[in-house]
Amino acid sequence: MQSKRFIAILTLGLVIVLAAGAMAATETFSAAIPAATTDWSNILTFDKFDSSLGTLNSVQVQVSAGLSVDLTLTNNSASTIGDNSYVFFQSAVTVADPGGQFVNDEGSAINDTVNSNQIDVGGLTPGNQVVHGPETTYAYVHTTYSVGNGDLDVMSEFTGGPTDTIDLSAVTSTQFFEALENGVGSIHEDGSVMDGLTAKVIYNYTPSAPVPEPSSVIALGSGFMGLVAFMVRRRK
Repeated sequence: MQSKRFIAILTLGLVIVLAAGAMAATETFSAAIPAATTDWSNILTFDKFDSSLGTLNSVQVQVSAGLSVDLTLTNNSASTIGDNSYVFFQSAVTVADPGGQFVNDEGSAINDTVNSNQIDVGGLTPGNQVVHGPETTYAYVHTTYSVGNGDLDVMSEFTGGPTDTIDLSAVTSTQFFEALENGVGSIHEDGSVMDGLTAKVIYNYTPSAPVPEPSSVIALGSGFMGLVAFMVRRRK
C-alpha cells in the first residue's frame, strides 16, 4: 500500500511538471536608435510574433529615451542675469505603430518627455559663458496591450501580414527653456543636444505545444523508474 502511495505522489509530480509547460511564456525583441542631434525621426524594426508558438495574450512595448546635453551658454545681452536664473532642455519622444492604434493612459501614442538638469546661469555677466556637460538624463515608458483589455487591433499588427517584421516610428522634438529672473538677459546656446532610445517588444503567450523542461522530466522519470525497480526487487 505504501509503495503505491509513493508511486502515486511521484506520478502527480510528473503531471505537474508537464502541466507547467502550458503556462505563459515570453519572447522579447529589442531595437535601438543611437543618440543623434535632435530633432529627428527614425524607425524601430521588430520581429512579429510567430503564431506557431501558441496563442498571443499580450504585447508590451517598452521605451527608454536618453537626452544628452553638452553645451556652452553665453549671456547674449547687455545686462547681468539675475541670481535666481536657470535654463534647461526638454525633449518629447513619441513611438507610434503603423495603424495608429497605440494608446497609452493619456489616450495618445506612446510618448514621454525627458528633461535635462537645470543649468544655473545666475549672475552671468554680458558676454560671459557657462560650460555644461556632457550630461545624459533618461525617461522610461511602457504600455501593455492585451486580449483582456480588448486591444485586438493593436495586437493584430504584431502578428501575420505580408512581412515578418513591424516598423514603429520614433520621433523626437526638443525645446529650450529659459527661466531668467525678472526676464532680464538672453542666453545663446552652442553645442550639442542629442536624443537616443532603446525599445523592447515583449510577447506574452500560451504555448500551443508545451515542452517540459528536460532536466525536470529526466529527474522525475529517473526517480520513478528507480522506485519501480526497487519495488520489483523487494517483492522478489
